[in-house]
Amino acid sequence: MIKISISMTSYIIHSTPTWIWTKEQLTLHMKYDLIDPKAVQAVLQLFRRVKQLSLDGMNTNLIWFYKEDDHLMREMGKDFRDIFNLELSARAYSTSRQVA
Repeated sequence: MIKISISMTSYIIHSTPTWIWTKEQLTLHMKYDLIDPKAVQAVLQLFRRVKQLSLDGMNTNLIWFYKEDDHLMREMGKDFRDIFNLELSARAYSTSRQVA
């Protein structure tokens, strides 16, 4: 099985990514600090593509990363999951730095 992993970290995304998948497994890591309205449209389009791949029989593994104290981003990931009825794992990450 071949896995495709795409990591996206951005403050603002203005373009819609285009991907072509030809294998049986897709792993997509999504990590956003802030999403503006244009970026939401790009993310919606991305989820539409992933949903179509899922309907076409591809195994999809979506992982939505959010800052542990950012409840809005956590909920946004859950909203995308519910809208598109896709398996999505939400994972918190810490932004604190340890001082030695």
